[in-house]
Amino acid sequence: MTQDIPAPIGKLLAALDGPELLFNYSWDEWLAVTPPYASVAFTQKDVITRYNRNGYDWDIQGILYTPDSETDSDVAIVMFHGGAGSAYGKDTTPDGRPGLPRILAAQGFTVLNLTYPGHYPPGGVWKESVPERQPWYLLDQKLSDEEIYDRNLKCTFNVILQGSAQLVDEHLAGRKILAHGHSTG
Repeated sequence: MTQDIPAPIGKLLAALDGPELLFNYSWDEWLAVTPPYASVAFTQKDVITRYNRNGYDWDIQGILYTPDSETDSDVAIVMFHGGAGSAYGKDTTPDGRPGLPRILAAQGFTVLNLTYPGHYPPGGVWKESVPERQPWYLLDQKLSDEEIYDRNLKCTFNVILQGSAQLVDEHLAGRKILAHGHSTG
């Protein structure tokens, strides 16, 4: 049976049985790792919901990736971005290859890739550099600097979780959720 395992996977499995905490793949070895499931087509669409918390309405956006054929219809993956990013930062890699949510959707998993309130500008792409950005807490209206400042103080992790839960309830109800994030996420 071990002769059926591709060499890069064999290297990973051997490393897991070894004493070292880290192991190294060459770029060619990394590219030789193939997905475990046959690739399927998927659709993606922006989903947005408005909710109220801490005295304000908030908009939270996500990209919902729905495969044509699911690997497990009881499970969905919810992804949280890091720092000043958005869901679009994970959609593709910096060099234009499919990002993790696209790869998972092509493997048959439904994915909800979230953007925190304020991190999704109209149209989904920031035109300003990070230091010049002003949060868009409501996608249909530009807020005053004073209100943005107050919202910045009130946009807590609970605000993000409530909006995330509402999007999950609206689009992934009844599924087991695997949450994935990095840095802030």
